[in-house]
Amino acid sequence: ILILFFYFFILAARDAVIEKIEYTVGDTKLYFTGEFLNQIKFNDTDLFVDDFNDLSSNYTDGYFVLKSPLEKPYTIVINTMLEGIKTLSIFVHNCLNDCSGANGNCNVTTFKCECNSGWGGTDCSIDQTFECRNNCSGNGRCNSDMTCNCNPGYNGVACDLFTKDLGLSMKMNKSKTSPTIHLGSFDMNSSNKSLQMNQYTKASDYSIFISYIQEVDTFGKLVQVYNLTQALWYLVSSNQSVSIYETELSIGSKFLVTIELIPNVTERIWANQLTVIPANSIKYSIRASNYTFSSNLNKLEMFYQATPSSQLECAIKQQIAWGAKKSTDMHWVTIPNNQLQLYGRFSNYMILDDQIISTSNEGLEFGATIQVKVNIPFFKDYVELDPDFSVLVDVNMDETVYDECGNPVGTKSNRKWVIPVAIVVSVCGATILFIAVFSIAYKKNTNLRTKVLSFKSKINTKNNISMKKV
Repeated sequence: ILILFFYFFILAARDAVIEKIEYTVGDTKLYFTGEFLNQIKFNDTDLFVDDFNDLSSNYTDGYFVLKSPLEKPYTIVINTMLEGIKTLSIFVHNCLNDCSGANGNCNVTTFKCECNSGWGGTDCSIDQTFECRNNCSGNGRCNSDMTCNCNPGYNGVACDLFTKDLGLSMKMNKSKTSPTIHLGSFDMNSSNKSLQMNQYTKASDYSIFISYIQEVDTFGKLVQVYNLTQALWYLVSSNQSVSIYETELSIGSKFLVTIELIPNVTERIWANQLTVIPANSIKYSIRASNYTFSSNLNKLEMFYQATPSSQLECAIKQQIAWGAKKSTDMHWVTIPNNQLQLYGRFSNYMILDDQIISTSNEGLEFGATIQVKVNIPFFKDYVELDPDFSVLVDVNMDETVYDECGNPVGTKSNRKWVIPVAIVVSVCGATILFIAVFSIAYKKNTNLRTKVLSFKSKINTKNNISMKKV
């Protein structure tokens, strides 16, 4: 009798097991999946019209009728017999980034954006009137990101720079404690004595890293900030060509960054898009997985940062160029530093839970430093991103005239050359001081898609904007 009593007591005391809560924007029903759902007891009784409506005859699927549609992300509080009070987040089905406001409308049946004329992308954030500069000068192909894949012998934003191997070299320092790269010690060994680096260029360097990631809610309010310059990184593996770093964002998540040295011209497919990677390039790739969002309407914002520097008394002031019509839809950037340029291209595509989505990137400029903000929508399992950077050298050394601070003040002709860079790799110890440097990303170890990268460019004016005050 005692055993039977405890058996029936346990049956009566069974708590509801909630596996999923789903809601569609504008709907008046809140759907549940789990077990013993008829046992659900809410603290907020004013939210619902009636009790649980069973759809499965065994209380594993059903819904509650809301008194009015939800207008914002919501959490519900339930009382349980065994676990006490529990707070649960409602999963809301909606279009990506709400179709970027006035740029499109959300189809509430398919939950896909229907973009207005002139706008594209999964979230209607990409300006479709932006084009590859000068149609890649006839020396390359314009890809769907509106950046150029240049033919052999050409490089740059518009494939209008000629490549010539004149013995340029630089040193790449890779940290053991973070996915940071420092590029410096530029020099050139050319038999042509008129093609020599000036002292300002030799003293220049570049640094690139991922500065931070933040979670933002649907109203733009910060939920969480992760400072990646202070994160605890683990060096998973490293050799002369590839280094893989790992850290954690939310508990149990993985954030992987791979830095790869690509010695030869390479073609790679990223998110079904072909990209040509020039010789002697550095490739970053990223994969974030198992991140716990506070709400499925929230997003992550990831910030890449790049900074040129020079050991000079007077600042080198050369204008950063952006491939964008608006700062919120940026395709590429060039950061000049004496006779050098850092060229970064940012794909509009990312892979989100096995699906390819397209969205825009935002460019931010702070003096000589640039940041590129990538908006990452909610994901359940993982996201992969694929930016690329390279250092280009505008070797107009026998044609460009510089002032005492290294600023170009005129040229003897308009012919421009880019010299391929031979990179000497060294792995530094525990401290590389605040190195702002090259791009980001993780190149998948085994199953992960390999990425891209393409470089070499010189500033022109078409399709560029300056964003000093962004």
